[in-house]
Amino acid sequence: MELKKIIVNFVIFIFIIISFFIIYISFQNYKNLPLYSYFLFFISFSIISVSLFILKFLNLNRKINFLLVVFFSLATLFVINFSLILNDFYNPEPLRDKKQRIKIAEKKGIKFDKRSKLEVISDLTQNNKKAYNAILPSLLNKFAKENKIMPLSGISNSITVYENETGEYLIYMSDRYGFNNNDFIYNKPTVDFLIIGDSFAHGANVKKGQDVASILRKKGFNAITIGMGANGPLAELASLIEYGIDLNPKNILWFYSSNDLKDLVRELQNPILKKYIIRENFKQDLILKQKKIDKILIEFHENKIKDFKKLYKKNHFFKFKYVPSKFLSSNNSKKILTLYQVRVLLKIDKGSFIKENKITNETKEYFKRIFYKACEIIDKNNSQIFLINIPHYHVLSKGAGYSDKFTENFINNLFIKKIDFSKYLLEQENFKIFFPFEMPGHFTKEGYEKLTEFILENITYEGFDNCNYNKYNIN
Repeated sequence: MELKKIIVNFVIFIFIIISFFIIYISFQNYKNLPLYSYFLFFISFSIISVSLFILKFLNLNRKINFLLVVFFSLATLFVINFSLILNDFYNPEPLRDKKQRIKIAEKKGIKFDKRSKLEVISDLTQNNKKAYNAILPSLLNKFAKENKIMPLSGISNSITVYENETGEYLIYMSDRYGFNNNDFIYNKPTVDFLIIGDSFAHGANVKKGQDVASILRKKGFNAITIGMGANGPLAELASLIEYGIDLNPKNILWFYSSNDLKDLVRELQNPILKKYIIRENFKQDLILKQKKIDKILIEFHENKIKDFKKLYKKNHFFKFKYVPSKFLSSNNSKKILTLYQVRVLLKIDKGSFIKENKITNETKEYFKRIFYKACEIIDKNNSQIFLINIPHYHVLSKGAGYSDKFTENFINNLFIKKIDFSKYLLEQENFKIFFPFEMPGHFTKEGYEKLTEFILENITYEGFDNCNYNKYNIN
């Protein structure tokens, strides 16, 4: 009996120690965590601690019964959480998304290319057409830390395979700098529109010629896109410095997307990208280094394929659109220990433990500095900038145009010429028709056509000022 009492008191002591540790972490981090994960854990463990303190005055049998209930309840939650993470690993969201699109396409009688991207690349190569995956700058964070160059484009003059949301892969011949343009556009004397942005500027995921830059060219404008999928504000600023200004565009269409602030968290961890904002005149002169960029990106591409083939059997390898990270990665371990999937299931704080979600006040300050610097550069070039707000599917589903108030207020106050495409989409009876199979993702051909039309209808050249510099005191 004495041994039981010692064990019970020891367990109570451990729970109390854990509770106070969580309290400490909460107060250290709560200001920088918008989702307040630690605060929720603080409340949970505080309740447990108070309960255990009260149990101290109960008899031994009641203490044991209570601890057993607590133990098996937590064990059940952790088993459920582990199972959900395991399922997400072997049946990842992109694969589930693809299966859903195929299912809808079959019901509607739409032909859908079921091949993985790697199968597409392999088939093109077998037909003597050397093809590459679209290597996005966001994939090169680790690479940048180990090398002295940070590419902001893809492999030049090459068949490039992107993604498939419509039933057909976006396959294009990249231009001389590795972007999704026809190369002849650089031979024209003037650039009417330069497009900067992420995947929406890249042209995801419609057929070649159905993106905004291509549609503008069909309308008689010389338009160039230097957008790349998953670019955030810092990569976009870097692209402006490396490529945009040298092209001397009359007008710049800067596509702002709902996830840009989260993308910035990742980009600020890239030592080379960060130099574009912390150094006054930093530039890599990438426009003069395309041969070097091609060499390192081709090597990167081939090494990735070799690694995949070593880790996975061929059939398994080609089954997936991408290979997920190791199951026991640092990120997954945190998800397991913090009941991440259970909280997602219950819609309780999806987890600011996850690194990419940690948008801090520092992130917001860098966000402001990036656009402020972009405005100054564009003004010096005598170009005009139009900020195009392109909301994501999930944001529109909430009846909103922006993902958060901070970016909405900042953009509306800083930029004089802004075009909010969410206004058009939210006025529609069903905005989902502009997304393939009415699922989250990028626009359909009709969606990009409407976006282009909306931009041209709302462009105004009244006044030469681009930004309200006096709105913010940015050092």
